[in-house]
Amino acid sequence: MEVAEKETKPSTAALPSEVAETFHALQQVITRAAIGAARTAQRLERIGQQFAEARAGVEASARAMQQIRQRVEAVAESARSTADVAHQVARLTEEGRQQSDASQEAVKHLEQQVVAVMERLERLVAQVQGITQISDVIDRIAWKTKLLAFNAGIEAARAGHEGQGFSVLANEIKSLSEDTALQTRQIRALINDLVKELQPVEEAIRQSQELLHTTVEQSDRLEAALQRIHELAGQAAQHMDRVVTTVDAQLQDAEAVGATLQQALAAVGHVDKEAEHIARDTFTLSELVEDAYGYLGRFNGRSLFHRALTLARELAERSRRIFEQVIDEGRCTLDDVLALEYTEIKGREAIASLARLFDVSRVPESGFDPPKYSTRYDHLVDEALQQVMDEILEREPRLTFALIIDLNSYAPIHNRRFCQDWTGDPKKDLVGNRIKRFFFDKGVLVRGARVGLPRAAVTLPNMARREDFLRVCDLRERPEERDVFLVQTYARDTGQVLSALTVPLYVKGHRYGAVLLGWDPERVG
Repeated sequence: MEVAEKETKPSTAALPSEVAETFHALQQVITRAAIGAARTAQRLERIGQQFAEARAGVEASARAMQQIRQRVEAVAESARSTADVAHQVARLTEEGRQQSDASQEAVKHLEQQVVAVMERLERLVAQVQGITQISDVIDRIAWKTKLLAFNAGIEAARAGHEGQGFSVLANEIKSLSEDTALQTRQIRALINDLVKELQPVEEAIRQSQELLHTTVEQSDRLEAALQRIHELAGQAAQHMDRVVTTVDAQLQDAEAVGATLQQALAAVGHVDKEAEHIARDTFTLSELVEDAYGYLGRFNGRSLFHRALTLARELAERSRRIFEQVIDEGRCTLDDVLALEYTEIKGREAIASLARLFDVSRVPESGFDPPKYSTRYDHLVDEALQQVMDEILEREPRLTFALIIDLNSYAPIHNRRFCQDWTGDPKKDLVGNRIKRFFFDKGVLVRGARVGLPRAAVTLPNMARREDFLRVCDLRERPEERDVFLVQTYARDTGQVLSALTVPLYVKGHRYGAVLLGWDPERVG
């Protein structure tokens, strides 16, 4: 709750001692409650981050499992197809083996027939050769008959008239022997032609017999190969059947794991929602603590809170004067101060402009991390503001920091202790050099920077434009807002728990941002 104090406030010193002690104890309770709420919020944030990581991990696992399941399905389908192919190969090889057996039997039968033909041909050749021998005998007989007829003719001539009949017989015998010799020569010629014709046939049949023998041997080898292929295909089919069974089991396991991951994801989401509810409850508790500080602010006490409230208002007034002085001197305009326009500081020349505040020799040309920003006015007021801010810290050593921030939680300067030379070590620089940057720590300081403004302005984006604010609220100074303040306890980006008090800061009657004072409630307590 943002509180506006009344003009006259009672002092706790005027209260009876018992009431004053009770008042002090109540303040301690409020402080401890604020610390507890901040610690709880910090832990919830860590839990939220862990749950976010867990959710991301489970979602990644679920996606991976889905991919695995899809791949297992693809493997299963491939395995089934391969098993089907293996079974088909086994069937085809069995059919091929059967056909090979039939072909082998046919070839063997053909070989037997060729052998029989060869044997018959050999007998035929032998018979033809026998006919040739007989024709030779007949030819010799015809020659001898002719010779006898010739001798008979000679004897018939010697016998004269009495041998004429014998001479006729001799001539007939001679004529018959000559015809026989002629027929014998013709038979021999035919037989020789037949032998010549049979020799190529015999050679062809012999070659066919050799080819058939080779074919039979190849058929035997083919039969053995087909038998081996059939056996291997059968074994492959059996193995693939087992692979299909195994892959189907893996697919079921993957589906079970996927279902479990979905359940885990749902459980993480449920717990995450519960954590959000707890975070909202914690924020409600924080608001109650803020309300309690508002009631404490109605009294003039001696606590650090009351001391900080007084110093914050003083710093707001002194900061106002610094801004208005440079405006009055014409060094910048009010619009320059209120513009909410920023330029990231990077590049050699821009970085070198900060050398008047700290050593920038180790800053890379790419800039700072976290980024630092300049405005149209910050270089005109930063050193003067730092001086008055450090004076506040000197007057109250229990304070951790005292600075000003604009409506977007941009700090044009910080205390000297937080303006150390840049080292290049992210951890050291995060703590030691915090000037000219935004403080979006969980939205706490943005909320503090907009203290006193309506909710529509408080909920604007962290880096809103001046026009955005003017569209939802009036940023001109109003008397009832002079005593508004807000105390929040939160965990910084460094992990330290701090209480932060903010009061509005105006320049020339227009809202600039807020003065921000912080302290360690645990150390102070």
